[in-house]
Amino acid sequence: RVETYMVYLAESAIGKDRLFLEPVVEIGSNKLAIPPDTALNNFSHVIVYTRSTLTEQTTAASLLLVDTVASVNNLSFIDDDLDAAQLGGRLTWNAPGETGLVTEYVVYFSDDSIGTNRSYLGNVPVGVNMLRVPAEMEPQAWVKHLVVYAKSKLSESSIPQDTLIFD
Repeated sequence: RVETYMVYLAESAIGKDRLFLEPVVEIGSNKLAIPPDTALNNFSHVIVYTRSTLTEQTTAASLLLVDTVASVNNLSFIDDDLDAAQLGGRLTWNAPGETGLVTEYVVYFSDDSIGTNRSYLGNVPVGVNMLRVPAEMEPQAWVKHLVVYAKSKLSESSIPQDTLIFD
């Protein structure tokens, strides 16, 4: 009698070099959320085994993994504010090639190209590809970049695209 499901990431449909995904899935729930930004390494499949009180099934059901990447590109910001240490202008970018899973873009000030010490600036719906930075905006002295993350209903992308700020 089946009591639980055991779910793994694996390098093949037959379970080569598998990695267990916690927790054990109870009968009736039939769901396991794989956290955003889970490292795929060489894994190509999700495999599921049934487990009884005695043993785990020897043949798994498998599903090929599809990893989706969506990142903006070609960012540009021209500071139209003429005062020193103040910003204002339009940040523009090109949309990712595939936007089917993108729900919005999130824009931050940052001290580097990877979003360190980021400070929220705004959200932009898919299809707009532009954010107006209000005139006379005075970002912190450490701010050197504007960064844009694509966001899905699951999470924000882990790696932003950026442009340097020239005041």
